[in-house]
Amino acid sequence: VGAWIGPIHHHLGTLSRVVGRLDDAELHLKEALVVTEEMNGQPFRIRTLVELAAVAELRGGPKSSTLAATWRGEADRIAGRLGLESMRSELP
Repeated sequence: VGAWIGPIHHHLGTLSRVVGRLDDAELHLKEALVVTEEMNGQPFRIRTLVELAAVAELRGGPKSSTLAATWRGEADRIAGRLGLESMRSELP
């Protein structure tokens, strides 16, 4: 069951972002990060960090911009460390 929680939270967070429910999106995506860490699900962690960055960018402002850059940077470092070059190129 635990293997599904991270991806489910990821998808709920993504859907929440798409419909503009940014607080819900951030909540689900942060929960997905916790689960992916427990599962050592690094590829899903990359995708979730990119989604969190997108949420921060939608919020706007300098603090959000810095946070988005931090999350994208972490996603890029993980992808590079794991040799997932295709995921690095997906980072907007």
